[in-house]
Amino acid sequence: MNQPDYTREHVTPIPLSTNQVIQKIYKSKYSSYEDGFYFYNPGSNQYKQIKKEVRRYSLSSQTDLYSVNMKMLRDKLGEKRYKQLLKKVGIKSNNAIIFTYRDDGVNRVKTFNRLEDRQVLLRFVHYLNGDETVNFY
Repeated sequence: MNQPDYTREHVTPIPLSTNQVIQKIYKSKYSSYEDGFYFYNPGSNQYKQIKKEVRRYSLSSQTDLYSVNMKMLRDKLGEKRYKQLLKKVGIKSNNAIIFTYRDDGVNRVKTFNRLEDRQVLLRFVHYLNGDETVNFY
C-alpha cells in the first residue's frame, strides 16, 4: 500500500513575525532543548538554493526550524534595534542559522554564518545529526 508523503505538506522552516522573533530571542531563559532559527535575506542571490537545502536537511533530521526574513525584521525594528539583535545572536551574513538553548543554567547561542559556503552548510548538517566533533578546513 502506498503511504502519503507528508514531507511535501510539512512546513519547515516555519515563518515567524517580528514580535515572535523578539519574544524568542530575548527570553530571560531559553529552553533546555534547542530552538533553530534560519535568518535569510530574500534579496540574496543564493536565497532560493539555500532555503531548499535548509528545508531538505531539516526534514531529513526531523528538526523544525523557524525562519526569519531579515528585510522584514529591519523594516519593523528600525536600523538600531535590528543591528542590536544581529549582534546579540552573532549574525554576520545574509543567510545564517542559529540555535538557542540553555546549558548549565546559562543561555547559549550557536551560530552558522554564510550558509552559501558549502563547508558551513556541512557543519550545520553534522550539528543537526549530533556530530559536533567534525571539523572542515
